[in-house]
Amino acid sequence: MTIKNATPYLFFRGDAAEAIALYEQALGAKVEVVQHFREVPGEEIPPEWAERVMHATLRLGETRIMLSDLPPDQSPSSGCRVEISLEFDDGEEMSRCFQALSAGGRVRSEVADVFWGGKFGTLVDRFGIEWMFSSP
Repeated sequence: MTIKNATPYLFFRGDAAEAIALYEQALGAKVEVVQHFREVPGEEIPPEWAERVMHATLRLGETRIMLSDLPPDQSPSSGCRVEISLEFDDGEEMSRCFQALSAGGRVRSEVADVFWGGKFGTLVDRFGIEWMFSSP
């Protein structure tokens, strides 16, 4: 068997729709699919969960990411260490996206020249998702 693809899947605590809007605005993400909990057939969904995101797929460049609000009966995993690495071919565009995505979040390392060449920076967005930015 050959692996066709590996796709990051991000989980949120009821604010996935806000994250989608931020990723569209800050990173130019394109929404491919959004399904809400109200669309699950045969399930009784609490009214406060009806409009929350059950599943979404976004395109970032040539890559897809998927995301969801956690169902009411689940809590997020702890101890998971994953960061999403974004590679840019334009340093100015990278800086613009970095600034936009860092709003309300926390910059771990500012975009700067690095010893391996190019520029690199890291941040945690306002939803707690960790991102790495790099460009030549």
